[in-house]
Formats: sequence, structure tokens, C-alpha cells
Amino acid sequence: MNQKLTLNLGIRYNLETFFTDRYNHLAGFDYNVVPTQAAQFSGLNLHGGMVFATAGARSPSDTYKKAFAPRFGLAYSLNSKTVLRGGYGIFWLPNNLTVTNGNGNNPAYSVATPFNSSIDNGITPADRLSNPYPNGLLAIPGSAAGADTLIGQGLGMYAQGLQPGYMQQWNFDVQRDFGGGLVFDIAYAGSKGTKLPVSLAINRIPDTIWMTQKVALNAAVPNPFYGFVTTGALSGPTIPLQQTLLPFPQFPGR
Repeated sequence: MNQKLTLNLGIRYNLETFFTDRYNHLAGFDYNVVPTQAAQFSGLNLHGGMVFATAGARSPSDTYKKAFAPRFGLAYSLNSKTVLRGGYGIFWLPNNLTVTNGNGNNPAYSVATPFNSSIDNGITPADRLSNPYPNGLLAIPGSAAGADTLIGQGLGMYAQGLQPGYMQQWNFDVQRDFGGGLVFDIAYAGSKGTKLPVSLAINRIPDTIWMTQKVALNAAVPNPFYGFVTTGALSGPTIPLQQTLLPFPQFPGR
């Protein structure tokens, strides 16, 4: 800019398409989709379930198109011996940081049969080690059942509308030349993460209910999914009251 001030200005644009699977086996969790068969069987007003990739929508999340990353740097000479330096930048996280290295994001194509130790939070034993899977092993369901897939089983998967996270980084620096080869340098550096990848337990009882009904939550009540769910914590004739109070009672809570 002049003999005292130097600026470094730039902007980067990131466009990274989201992951796809060769056979469209990816799925996302939709908070609003209705598991029709489970709702009709139980008589409950259910919502929430898996939405699978199709030939026209192969990713569980859309490509984010607003990943602009400005960069700014400066150096300003107060005098012949003192210089001020600073910088700021936005750095977008790549999509692979939101994806585990395992198969937990494809639960309908990688199924683990749960060992059902108890249906009342450990008060009474259920399945025994002598016969750990009395109802057999779960078959890989695929996508044929749509939002009714894996009803009664725990899910770990993408949430729809996933957006990449980013980091903001900045620094400020003062340098002073005292002569004789001696330089004094003091600097401040900071960073802030936004929308960083994290696993959320979304199927939880609201705190207001939890704090007021702690004891009653373990009371056994008739299971509205009995006969529809054949394995796991929701396969018995009764379930704890707390299960019925979850946002998505068709799935075990966390």
C-alpha cells in the first residue's frame, strides 16, 4: 500500500460434494418422516426415521455452496525498529471429518443383533448368556421398509441438512529490534470453531420430565410395539414408562 503498510488479501472458495455410495446404501435421519407401519400398529403419533439415498438424491446431505474463506494479513512499520503484524482467515473442514471410519452411518446395511440384558433398566434379567439371542440374529433389512426400517433398534447416522464446520483463526504480533542482534516479539493467536462435528443423543427425555418423575420413569407399562418389534429392548410385553416419553419412542433412548 505504501512504504509502511503491506496488505495480503485473498479469498478461497470451497465446493466439496457430499459422499455417495456406489449402491446408494447411505441414509439420513429425518425428524419429520412418519414410520407408517409402526404408527398404525402402535396407534401412536410417531415421527422420525430413516430416509434412504436414491438415484436422484444419492447423499444424506446436500452439497454446501456457501463455503467462502477470506484471508487477510497485514504488516505495518511504526518506525524503523518496530513492526505490527496481524492476520485473519476462515478454514472450512473437509467432509471426511464428519464421517467415521466404520459402518455406523449405514445401519440398514450393517446390523448388529443387540443382547437384551433387561427391559426395566437392569432390575430384572431378560436374555441369558446361555441363550443370548432367543429370537435369532437380525437380517440386513436394506431400504425396502423405508422409514419403518430398524424400528425398535438403536441408530447412529447422519442428520439431514448437515453443514460443514469451519475454523476462524487470527493473530496479532509486535516485533521490536533493540539492536545488537536482540529482537523482542510478543504475539497473540486465537481460534474459534463453528458447527464442528459432534455426535448428538437426540432421543432423550426432556429435563423437566426427568427431574419431576425420576422414580416413576422405571414403572412398567404395556408395550405398544409388542409383536411388531421382535428383538431388542422393545420386544417384550412391557417397557419402562420413560420409553413412551421419548421424542422418538419407536427407538431405544440414550
